[in-house]
Amino acid sequence: MARSRSRDDDEDDDDYEERPKKRRSRDDEDERDSGGSNTGLIIAGSVIGGVVLIGGIIAAVAFSSSKKKADDEPAVANNNAPAPGPGIGPGMFVPPRTAPPTSKPKGDEPPKLGPGVVPLPASNITLTGAAMTGADGHVAVQSFGQKGRGNAIDVVQTATGKIVGQVQDDQPFDDLITISRDGRFLAVLVSDPFEGNTISVYTVADGKLQKTFRPYPKKDDFNAPSLIWIAFTHHADELLTIHDGGGADTWSMPNFQHGSSVKPQQNLPAGARLQVNGFTKSPANFAISPDRELMAIFNGTGFTIYSTRCAPECKTPDFAGGLAAPLFSGTAFSPDGKRLVSYYQAFGKDVKTCLRVWDAVKGTTDDEGFITVNQAPAGFAFWGPKHIVFHQGGVSTVRVIDLETRREVGKVRCTVPGKFITVPPDGNLWAVVSDGRVSQEPNTSWLAKAAPPASLSAGSEWELSARGLENKVKAP
Repeated sequence: MARSRSRDDDEDDDDYEERPKKRRSRDDEDERDSGGSNTGLIIAGSVIGGVVLIGGIIAAVAFSSSKKKADDEPAVANNNAPAPGPGIGPGMFVPPRTAPPTSKPKGDEPPKLGPGVVPLPASNITLTGAAMTGADGHVAVQSFGQKGRGNAIDVVQTATGKIVGQVQDDQPFDDLITISRDGRFLAVLVSDPFEGNTISVYTVADGKLQKTFRPYPKKDDFNAPSLIWIAFTHHADELLTIHDGGGADTWSMPNFQHGSSVKPQQNLPAGARLQVNGFTKSPANFAISPDRELMAIFNGTGFTIYSTRCAPECKTPDFAGGLAAPLFSGTAFSPDGKRLVSYYQAFGKDVKTCLRVWDAVKGTTDDEGFITVNQAPAGFAFWGPKHIVFHQGGVSTVRVIDLETRREVGKVRCTVPGKFITVPPDGNLWAVVSDGRVSQEPNTSWLAKAAPPASLSAGSEWELSARGLENKVKAP
C-alpha cells in the first residue's frame, strides 16, 4: 500500500492534487522489496559451489596418493597390532608398535616417596581438609564422597599410613573435623546458623554415628553465641567446644556429659567476637596449643590463657582496650606452648599492623613488632621455634616469616592438588599432597612432613610433595 501523506507536509499542494495516481502491480512490489538480493544469492552460491568442488578434488588426490603409497610399501613385520576389525575402511590402519609394553607407562608409576611420607587412601581431586593429633598419632583426611552426597573421612596412623577406619556422613559440607588422640572418636562440626551449629560424633572403627549434639542452641534465643571450634583435648574422650562469645566448655564422649566451662562476664560484642578463617579453618583470635593442654581466648582487651579444662592460667596485658575493634588474622602457640603469637591490625587514631609475641606462661609481653609484610595471612602456624608460615586462603603456598626480623624469608608450596594442614600438631610443616596429577582414583594422596631447613634466606622457594621437601629456588 502506498504511504499516506498529509497535505500540510507538502509545500506544493496543487502539484500533489494533479499528480496521477498509479496502482503498483504485484511484480513491481516484488522487484522493489527484493532490492537485488536474487543476484547476491546466485553469486554466493557459485562461490560456495566452487570451494566445495576444489576441496573434493584435493581430497580425492590425497586419498589416491596415500592408497598408492600404502600398496607399494612392504608389510611391517611384528606389528603386534590386532587385525583391522569392523569399521576399519580403506586408507585406515593401526599404527605399528615395535615391541609390546613390559610395564606401566612411567607417568603411571607411583612416585618415589621421601622420608616420612606415608600413603593415604583418598583421591586427590576431592580433597577438602585434614586434621591431626600428632606425629605418632592419627590423621583424618576429608574428601567429597564419590558414592553420592556427603563426605568420606579416612583415618590412618600418621607414622605408617595404616587405615584405622572410614566415616561416611550425609552432609553436603562439613565445617570442621577433629579426631581424638587415640583415634577412637571423630567429631564433625556442621553449620546450622538458625537453630545452632551441631556436632556429630562417630566411632572410627565401625564408622557409626554415636550422637548428634547442639551445645549452643538458638531456638529460644537467636542472639545466643555460635559454636565455632571443636577439638579433643589431651584426654582422649574429652571434647572442647569454643563459641564466638568468648566462652568454652568440655564434654565427655560419646554421650556429651558436660564438664567444665569458661564463662565470660558478658559475650564479646559483634566487632570483637572470636572468629575462624573461612578458607583455612584457622583460628583468628584464639588458639589451642599443639599438645592440646592450653588455649588462649581473646577477652576484648587482651588474651586469657586457660588449661583446656577451662582453668585460668594467666592473662596478657591489655593491648586492645583503646583500639577500635582490632582485626585479627591469626593466633598460634609455639610448638612448646611457651609463647603466644598474634597478628592483628589496629585502626582509629593508632593505626598499625602488629605481629605480637607474649610469654604464655607468665602472660608478659615478649615483643611487640611492626611487621613489614603487607598482605595479611589467612591464619598461620609455627615452623620450628624461630619461624612462622602465613597461609594464603585457597592458595597452596605459604610464606615463611622470620619472627625476629618480621620479614619474609621464603615460600613453600605443596603440589596441586594438595592442602596444608593449617593447625599442625608440632613445629613441622604438614600437608596432604599428590604427585602433581589430578586423579579421582583412590590412593593418589600422601601425607608429607617437613622439618624447617637449617637456614632460610630471603628469596628461597621450596616444594613439599610426595618426594618430601625440595629446594626449588635458592636465595641469591
